[in-house]
Amino acid sequence: MTKREKPLAHAAIGAPKGIGVFICSCGGAISRKLDVHKLRCLAAADPNVRDVLCPDRCCDEPAMDEIKISMMAGDIDRLIVVGCSARTVSERFVQMAESAGICPDLVTFTDLLDLCAGQPRAEAQPKAERMLRTAIKRSAMLQVTPRMDVDRSGTVLVIGNGPSAITASRCLLDEGLSVIVVNPAQRLEESDHQSLIPL
Repeated sequence: MTKREKPLAHAAIGAPKGIGVFICSCGGAISRKLDVHKLRCLAAADPNVRDVLCPDRCCDEPAMDEIKISMMAGDIDRLIVVGCSARTVSERFVQMAESAGICPDLVTFTDLLDLCAGQPRAEAQPKAERMLRTAIKRSAMLQVTPRMDVDRSGTVLVIGNGPSAITASRCLLDEGLSVIVVNPAQRLEESDHQSLIPL
């Protein structure tokens, strides 16, 4: 909820200028189970996709420089990072996209490492292809989210003891808000998520 200069209302959904798809092999963790070349061909066949790169590790500096050059070429206004979880790389790619003039709202992540690479190859490849097709369709329909100034004072109540509650609480704390966490278990010992205690 940071203040940004953005329109206050959605514009009509229009076709994307172009989508950049960057498929990471995650140092072989993905390419050992999935046919990355086939995924690249699938992405390249979509008329909205302007560029597809398949570096060994998207988050390495040389690969990020190559991706940034691709985005700044002028015909890409959306970005799909296909590889590991957004939890580990989203901040770096969002910052890179912003520096290339792409709105963070138009950056999408598709986690093949956690959701496909651990499965048998016969199941993993079709699932990865479905996920990639879905990501491309979703990216083509994304819009910039209107931003408003909000009062960031006050206290937020988070009810839960799972990973989502913990993540939400930490994000709210990072934004400078006060947070009260309510654990729904009768006793804290019944919760599997003891990392709630430091909050």
